Amino acid sequence: AVVGSFNNWNPTTNLLLMSDNGWWESRVPLGPGVYEFLYMVDGKPVVPPEAERTTADGFGGRNGILEIVPAQR
Repeated sequence: AVVGSFNNWNPTTNLLLMSDNGWWESRVPLGPGVYEFLYMVDGKPVVPPEAERTTADGFGGRNGILEIVPAQR
């Protein structure tokens, strides 16, 4: 699952499913903003390896940061 500030860290809201191309995916509609997130793998939190930015989680670990900027017109 993908968990984060966008779903109150709920591991049952955004499950990851394997796509036809072998990637694990979940569609999460998000508006502009800054979000913290992790993956839950076999019940354990995993810092997203593709996250360009991370931040301290307050418990000795790290969370990935995802920033979505408004579309420019």
